[in-house]
Amino acid sequence: MTESVQPAVAPAEVKPTLSQKFGKWIVALCGLIAAGLGLVKLIDQFTLPGCDASRTTSTVRDIFKGKDVELVTLDQIKSVTDDRQEKTCSAHIESKDETANVDYKVFWDGWTVKVLIETVRDEKPR
Repeated sequence: MTESVQPAVAPAEVKPTLSQKFGKWIVALCGLIAAGLGLVKLIDQFTLPGCDASRTTSTVRDIFKGKDVELVTLDQIKSVTDDRQEKTCSAHIESKDETANVDYKVFWDGWTVKVLIETVRDEKPR
């Protein structure tokens, strides 16, 4: 007598449902968006912000606030020079008591971006 071996039956292949497929695509899409945002933030850390960038203007406001001068207006921002290592800028500022024009520069100090007010000119009372 010969013994016959029956072949093992492969388990039935379970196909993912539509919601499982959709879930995988959503997770992948969210991962790509998060990676893109992270890349933008990383690039932003290694580039010098422009004269009118929010980081720069908030720093200019903070500098004046540290001297007890609350700026009401910071506008007419112009780039005078634009280099990879330094940007020179001019702007019109107004407080509740005075108006003036300022010159400031944005530059690298090691790995840190710094803003320095160079001159305040054309000061006039309001």
